Amino acid sequence: MPFDVSARLAVMLLMHKGELSRSEIAALPWIEDEDEVELIMSALLKEANVELLQRRVLSASIPDWEDVIVVKSTSGKLTLAI
Repeated sequence: MPFDVSARLAVMLLMHKGELSRSEIAALPWIEDEDEVELIMSALLKEANVELLQRRVLSASIPDWEDVIVVKSTSGKLTLAI
Protein backbone atom coordinates (compact mmCIF):
# COMPACT_ATOMS: atom_id res chain seq x y z
CA MET A 1 0.00 0.00 0.00
CA PRO A 2 2.62 2.68 0.90
CA PHE A 3 4.54 2.01 -2.33
CA ASP A 4 1.34 2.55 -4.32
CA VAL A 5 0.83 5.89 -2.58
CA SER A 6 4.41 6.94 -3.40
CA ALA A 7 3.95 5.94 -7.04
CA ARG A 8 0.76 7.99 -7.32
CA LEU A 9 2.48 10.92 -5.64
CA ALA A 10 5.29 10.68 -8.20
CA VAL A 11 2.72 10.87 -11.02
CA MET A 12 1.07 13.92 -9.45
CA LEU A 13 4.43 15.67 -9.02
CA LEU A 14 5.36 14.90 -12.61
CA MET A 15 2.04 16.30 -13.83
CA HIS A 16 2.47 19.44 -11.72
CA LYS A 17 6.14 20.18 -12.40
CA GLY A 18 6.54 18.70 -15.88
CA GLU A 19 9.66 16.86 -14.78
CA LEU A 20 10.81 14.63 -11.95
CA SER A 21 14.34 13.60 -11.03
CA ARG A 22 15.56 10.29 -9.65
CA SER A 23 16.52 11.99 -6.37
CA GLU A 24 13.04 13.52 -6.04
CA ILE A 25 11.47 10.08 -6.45
CA ALA A 26 13.91 8.62 -3.88
CA ALA A 27 12.86 11.35 -1.41
CA LEU A 28 9.17 10.39 -1.56
CA PRO A 29 7.62 8.91 1.60
CA TRP A 30 7.79 5.13 1.96
CA ILE A 31 10.44 4.65 -0.73
CA GLU A 32 12.84 2.26 0.93
CA ASP A 33 15.49 1.47 -1.65
CA GLU A 34 16.80 2.09 -5.15
CA ASP A 35 14.77 -0.84 -6.54
CA GLU A 36 11.51 0.96 -5.76
CA VAL A 37 12.81 4.14 -7.41
CA GLU A 38 13.68 2.10 -10.49
CA LEU A 39 10.20 0.50 -10.54
CA ILE A 40 8.50 3.91 -10.49
CA MET A 41 10.82 5.31 -13.16
CA SER A 42 10.28 2.27 -15.38
CA ALA A 43 6.50 2.52 -15.03
CA LEU A 44 6.55 6.22 -15.88
CA LEU A 45 8.75 5.67 -18.92
CA LYS A 46 6.65 2.76 -20.16
CA GLU A 47 3.15 4.09 -19.56
CA ALA A 48 3.31 7.89 -19.84
CA ASN A 49 4.23 10.33 -22.61
CA VAL A 50 7.63 11.13 -21.12
CA GLU A 51 11.30 10.87 -21.95
CA LEU A 52 14.42 10.29 -19.88
CA LEU A 53 17.07 12.99 -19.96
CA GLN A 54 20.27 13.50 -18.02
CA ARG A 55 20.89 16.81 -16.33
CA ARG A 56 24.14 18.02 -14.88
CA VAL A 57 23.96 18.75 -11.14
CA LEU A 58 26.17 21.74 -10.47
CA SER A 59 25.33 22.12 -6.78
CA ALA A 60 27.46 19.10 -5.85
CA SER A 61 31.09 19.66 -4.91
CA ILE A 62 32.01 17.51 -7.91
CA PRO A 63 29.51 18.07 -10.74
CA ASP A 64 27.50 14.94 -11.46
CA TRP A 65 24.72 13.82 -13.81
CA GLU A 66 21.19 12.95 -12.74
CA ASP A 67 18.34 11.16 -14.55
CA VAL A 68 15.27 13.34 -15.06
CA ILE A 69 11.91 12.24 -16.46
CA VAL A 70 10.36 15.02 -18.55
CA VAL A 71 6.84 15.21 -19.98
CA LYS A 72 7.05 15.28 -23.80
CA SER A 73 3.82 17.17 -24.44
CA THR A 74 1.52 19.11 -22.17
CA SER A 75 -1.36 19.11 -24.65
CA GLY A 76 -2.72 15.75 -23.52
CA LYS A 77 -3.44 14.30 -20.11
CA LEU A 78 -0.76 12.39 -18.28
CA THR A 79 -2.37 9.27 -16.92
CA LEU A 80 -0.75 6.23 -15.41
CA ALA A 81 -2.32 3.20 -13.81
CA ILE A 82 0.17 2.04 -11.20
